[in-house]
Amino acid sequence: MKKISSFLPDNVINKNLLITKLNEFVAINFPNMSVDNIKVVNIKDGTVIIGCKNSSLATILKFEKNKYLEVLKNNKFLEITDLKIIVDS
Repeated sequence: MKKISSFLPDNVINKNLLITKLNEFVAINFPNMSVDNIKVVNIKDGTVIIGCKNSSLATILKFEKNKYLEVLKNNKFLEITDLKIIVDS
């Protein structure tokens, strides 16, 4: 019997690894107060989607979007053009 992972396309596996790597980057480079309450939930066409556990943190990140977008652009493994912030409980 084949493993389920053998049926997954490479792009799905690579995307999962990329999200994991970007979450590690966020944990190192974002302020400590927000790191435990946010995570990268998706990446599509240069847009990073960050999920926040509460709406107040999401609002703060939205107001400071440009600041955090510049932090994300400093990574060395992915070209990021935009940042979307959602509430993701």
